[in-house]
Amino acid sequence: MTGTVVTLRGRGSRQVKESNAWLDRTDLARELTLSVDTLQRWETRRMGPPCVRVGRKVLYRMEAVRDWLREQEARKAGVGRAVTGRR
Repeated sequence: MTGTVVTLRGRGSRQVKESNAWLDRTDLARELTLSVDTLQRWETRRMGPPCVRVGRKVLYRMEAVRDWLREQEARKAGVGRAVTGRR
């Protein structure tokens, strides 16, 4: 199974295969231009992208992050909700 190659931005840019790509918290924070503290807070409140803990390491699957971002986009756009006009 081959996947698309994705280049991560930032210092020490690296390429990973999209189909089984995992990011650590620092890489995801850099990709989303957020602080690591924000991702930690979201994990504690169970409101950010899904993650997996392996010992002390926190990992995010790229496809799960994309799905989460799509959900946020849909929620913001009001997909699935009745839209009412202003009176």
